[in-house]
Amino acid sequence: MTEDRQSHQQIEGADRLVEAARNVSQATKMLRSPSESGPLLDRLRSAQQELDAAYLNLAAWHSGVIEGVHHHGEDEERRDPITPAWIKAELALREAAAYGGNVAEALDRANAANAVAQWYDEEMGDE
Repeated sequence: MTEDRQSHQQIEGADRLVEAARNVSQATKMLRSPSESGPLLDRLRSAQQELDAAYLNLAAWHSGVIEGVHHHGEDEERRDPITPAWIKAELALREAAAYGGNVAEALDRANAANAVAQWYDEEMGDE
């Protein structure tokens, strides 16, 4: 597979991720099957962990970029004279992964708390 095609597939995958997240966001406005809340929380945690791994992969890539190979310098008007842009990107991606780890842990706690409830398979009407 060519590098261009692989890069295009990465962007397509990210686009599908955005669409899937949008669909989950819309679907979670109202849960018709309360018992599915636990599996949903578990899958959201798993998704967060995968995103954290992607952030770390991108951070590792940024840490290894070489001027003249991966880029041709920085925009002189926007550059930071102390810290190169790719190093700032690496640090921000590591920060995102750390925050994402906190999110995954919070989702674990939410799932554990959620598991205590004895959920119905379907909503009960007002009777």
